[in-house]
Amino acid sequence: MLNLFFKTFHKVEVELAMGKIIINRERCKACALCTLACPKQLIIFSKEVNLQGFYPAEPRLDNECTGCALCAESCPDVAIEVWR
Repeated sequence: MLNLFFKTFHKVEVELAMGKIIINRERCKACALCTLACPKQLIIFSKEVNLQGFYPAEPRLDNECTGCALCAESCPDVAIEVWR
């Protein structure tokens, strides 16, 4: 019953060798800037839409991220956090 009144914001978290990437899938508008910024091409698009109707970005599960945070810096919607 509470879901009718409150939106649930989903985040995709992936623990990496050098850090942790958190993508707030409800803030993502699928602009693809993060996919272009990643030097290792480790960010892909989800196969499921978010509440806005976009296919949000998500980190690949089999990656070796360096934690450079270029993806987070390029995101105009501030939907990506990188922790080392």
